[in-house]
Amino acid sequence: MTATRELTGVDEETSSFLDTLNAFCRERIAPRAEDIDREDKWFPDLLGECAALGLQGLLVEENAFRRDRIFLAEAVTRLIGSYSPSVGLALCAAHIQSVMLASYGRPAVKEKWLGPVVAAEAFGSMGISEPDAGTDLRNIRTVARRDGKSWVLNGGKTWTTLSPVSDFTVVLAKLDSRDRSAEMGVFLVERDMPGVTYGANESLIGYHGLPMANVYLEDVQVPADNVMTAEGGFKNVLQGLNFARIGAASLGAGILHGCLRLSTAYARSRVTYGTPIANHQLVQLRIGEMMNNLAAAEALCQTAAASYATGDPDPHLLASAKVFCTDAAMAAATACVTIFGGMGVTEQYAIERYLRDAKCTQIFDGTSDILTLQVGRAGLAREDW
Repeated sequence: MTATRELTGVDEETSSFLDTLNAFCRERIAPRAEDIDREDKWFPDLLGECAALGLQGLLVEENAFRRDRIFLAEAVTRLIGSYSPSVGLALCAAHIQSVMLASYGRPAVKEKWLGPVVAAEAFGSMGISEPDAGTDLRNIRTVARRDGKSWVLNGGKTWTTLSPVSDFTVVLAKLDSRDRSAEMGVFLVERDMPGVTYGANESLIGYHGLPMANVYLEDVQVPADNVMTAEGGFKNVLQGLNFARIGAASLGAGILHGCLRLSTAYARSRVTYGTPIANHQLVQLRIGEMMNNLAAAEALCQTAAASYATGDPDPHLLASAKVFCTDAAMAAATACVTIFGGMGVTEQYAIERYLRDAKCTQIFDGTSDILTLQVGRAGLAREDW
């Protein structure tokens, strides 16, 4: 049985694929990870190599969403994230875009964008959050007003990952009114549409190489073909957020795996008092804690994927997965620094990159605190414990 299969708990065929992918990660992604982080430079060429392996298209076939493949997509994101969370997040973004296009895109939009997204020849972004509407999506101010068969959008989006390099942005907007209770729609806004502009690139502490900027919409005319859902957009975006939380959980588990990989290698080679520090009980304890959390995180990621595969996912289970895995990633990165000692606070190793990325992963797609509150409220509402 391969190490990859032991970590992912998948069948032989999938295990073989993941072993091939693991070799690709070691040969092509790992050598680029440090430069991507240091230079904070977008990496479409590397994503093209991923597309050649079929990674961006794992969840679609013949323009349809293959929900049953989410188990494999989760494992792939987790494995890639253990080498480069930035590449893993870029892959998550492609999965979300492909699923949104396959699920809600009209034929003309699917024909234009789905193939290029899967081939890494085009890139999309999600325009959901706004300055006054993060978790509280009912408070968004972007509005779409009907104009004949098309819609006119006005507003702005923030924290829009990949928007500076995206060919389109999938935008959540209220329909005809900014009232809190207004119905919402989802629109595919193309980069070259008049009235679309972008702010300065945001510099984050983690996930370098993935440009992010505000998107501004001023009287943007969106044709009927680009309307993904004219009603029920809030529900559809929540489904997208549920999917994104599985991706965030997978990235957290991947970061944890990466920290374990670094820690065990260093513990075997670093000698103090005449013996490798791997022989010191406190180091063994920290490694054991990482292994415990990794086993739990991987199982929870696959359980979350199973819930999503039913077509009616439990949002609180997905939130729990996101919280546990990202918090465990942060704990592992901190423990990794401790195991390395003085070397752990230098830039010589990938530890500080994992630490910064882990902190970001706790924040995006719902912070650990707010998601835990939501899970707690759901628990209190149940009487059948």
